Amino acid sequence: KQVIGFLASVRHEKSERALITYLRLFENMLLQPPTAVYSLPDIEMLLDRTCTALARYGTPRSWRALVDHGLKAEPRLGSPMARLVEAGRQDLSGSKDLVERVIAALRAELPKSVLGFTVKKNDDRIIWLIQALSGTPLLEVRGAFQEVVEKHPGTRFAEAAAKALAGLDSAGKPAEVAAGLSGDLSSPECSAS
Repeated sequence: KQVIGFLASVRHEKSERALITYLRLFENMLLQPPTAVYSLPDIEMLLDRTCTALARYGTPRSWRALVDHGLKAEPRLGSPMARLVEAGRQDLSGSKDLVERVIAALRAELPKSVLGFTVKKNDDRIIWLIQALSGTPLLEVRGAFQEVVEKHPGTRFAEAAAKALAGLDSAGKPAEVAAGLSGDLSSPECSAS
């Protein structure tokens, strides 16, 4: 735990590579339990912390490792998609390819109608993907959220998308300028006689 915390606090390429290596190591321990040197709950906790550290690291390479992990559908990894939620505290606009992958995953998770019947999906997974994108104010993200709100009213994930849209709208507005003194300080009115 302490090593992951330390690596997350040190901004260096080697620290980033070490975090990505730990991510893969912990994944392998979950996929091959006989090789694990920790208990399964400990490995999942370490994987959670590693993913949080990668999200906060804020580089395209660390985000790519996080998204690669989060979009894995392997049940033995626990809930990798839930680990993407931490990415929602970051603006992923600089990595549009990753944003597109998460949007595609979101659309794939949404319920589909087949012969008039709606095929139910896992609401939690959809909400986690929405939360993962909630800090990214790209038009594509807004469009995906709007689509969820319009096509799936009354669902938990439509509420999450509406909340994320509201958050993006409030974050996108410039802060109001507080009332105070303004103007040219070198004007004749300001000069001392």
